[in-house]
Amino acid sequence: MTVSVEELSLLAFFGMASAAGLALFTLGARLLPAVETALIVSLDTPLPPPWVWLFFAETPGPVTMAGGLIVFAAVAPHLARSARPGHG
Repeated sequence: MTVSVEELSLLAFFGMASAAGLALFTLGARLLPAVETALIVSLDTPLPPPWVWLFFAETPGPVTMAGGLIVFAAVAPHLARSARPGHG
């Protein structure tokens, strides 16, 4: 496989961004209950299709969007309630 300099720089940026995100999540996870941490991790699956759609104009299929909306609908209310002041 050959990789151009431009592609290599994008791959390096992706690797650094992924590592930074994981490090920040690890630091923040110790401040949350395990249940909330698991719910936040479950958002890792439905989030990429909208980002790809926004940044690369690749349209996700209707089944992908429906699945992501189901996960959001299940997780968002709990996270919103737990984020209120005085909760927890």
